This record gives sequence, structure tokens and C-alpha cells, in this order.
Amino acid sequence: MDDWLSAINNQNVVGTDMLDLSKAFDMVNHRLLLEKLQLYQCSSLSLKWFKSYLTNRHQQVSVSGTLSKPLPISAGVPQGSVLGPLMFLLYINDLPLHIPNTNTAMFADDTTLHTFGKNLTDINNNLQDSLSAVSEWCKSNSMILNDSKTKSMLISASNKHQLTTNFSLTLLDDSLQITSTEKLLGVTFDHNLNFKSHVEIKLRKCNSLLFLLMRIKCFLDLKTRKLFYNAYIIILPHLDYCITVWGNSSNQPWNSFLSFGNELPESF
Repeated sequence: MDDWLSAINNQNVVGTDMLDLSKAFDMVNHRLLLEKLQLYQCSSLSLKWFKSYLTNRHQQVSVSGTLSKPLPISAGVPQGSVLGPLMFLLYINDLPLHIPNTNTAMFADDTTLHTFGKNLTDINNNLQDSLSAVSEWCKSNSMILNDSKTKSMLISASNKHQLTTNFSLTLLDDSLQITSTEKLLGVTFDHNLNFKSHVEIKLRKCNSLLFLLMRIKCFLDLKTRKLFYNAYIIILPHLDYCITVWGNSSNQPWNSFLSFGNELPESF
């Protein structure tokens, strides 16, 4: 977000690709993971431990009380474990080294590419080259890009958006969807970074939760109602989450919040 705002303040247009990896945690190749751990200077004893942790695992499925035969797990890291996410991060850690001309931001299996400039053709070409490089990396690392969920977005100041009409990217021989709003790590970004869509989504969510709280308040004392508001049905966390990112938006999207707050009954 900071990089995008800095680029826009310098009269640039930002091009982004928001990548989606299909079943990313389940696709980790054990042999490649161990090879990468060796490159990261893990000791031989540590490598043996990781190999022991990953191998000889089995899984089975229960359907209507009937268990299938256990089958060996040949790929993937154990989800719900402490080590699983760490091993996945180590596995994809080298991805940015293979992506030219764009900046890469990664959080778990969410990867976002961005580049910026004043020439839309250059932005388009840089992103396309990066998408091709990501596709090649995925082929070499047993990962699969989900072309239907991978999105691209051009971000600019309101008076610059007319420059973003001719923009086209392909992924796996299919045209990539160009969007004007996209949810990233729980925050809905829009092409002008005014966060109107994000505020409206939060308003609808909080509206339904507050209505529920108002319906049951006659059964609860004030302390319990405050607990409900702050944590139990996560009303306040909806407003607090990533507030440093979207809380400094313009007055326009906040007007809905202000009017909504004024409509609450005093006895609430």
C-alpha cells in the first residue's frame, strides 16, 4: 500500500497481479523442499529430521462412517501444524528471484506483483514478462497457478484512470481478468485506493451483527453486551482490522459510517 501510494503521488500508474496458487500447501514437493533446505545451509542432521517428518505419512477419508484405505502422502506440508507454514515459506522463498522488472510481496500463499510508471505499454509488458516467469517457476516447482482466480488491477489517481483502458494480460494462454476492486488479505482494494467498497462491505457486515446484538440485548447485562461487541461476534475487530491501511481514506466512504452511527438508538 505504501509503495502504491508513493507511486501515485509521483503521477505514476501502478499495475498489479494478484496471484492464486491452487492448493498451494498440498502441492509442496518433498524432494524439492529438502533440496532447498540444503541450499539454505541446513545441517545434515536437520535434513534427516525434516525428511523423517515429511515421509511415511498416510491419510484416509471417512464417508458416512466408512473409512477408506490409508494411502501415502507424496506431497504437501501438514496443515494445522506449526512447521507447515514455515516449510511452505521456505519452499516459495526463491520465487522473487525469478521475477524480472516487478516488485513482489508475499504473505503465506498470497503473492502480489506490482510495477509502476507513466507508460501503460511498459507496465503491461513488465507484468506479462513476470507472469510468464511465474508460470515457469510453477512448472519447475510443482505448483499450479489458478488462472480463474488470479486477477490484475491498474491503480491510479481518479483523474488518471482514463489511461488504463487499453490493458491486456494472458496467463496459461487465457486472458487474465482485469478488475477494479479486489480483496487482498482481508482488505478490499479499489483502483483509486479510496476504499469506498471496503467501507461499504464493513458497514453491511457490522449492520447485521449490530442488529443481532440489539435483538438479544434484553437478555444480557452491559458487561456481556460489551464483550459481544468487542470480541464474541467480532464487531469491533471488523473495524480495527488493517485500519492503518484503509482508515486514512477520504471522507466519502466514511459518510455511511457516520450516518449509520447516528441512527443507533440511545438505549443501544
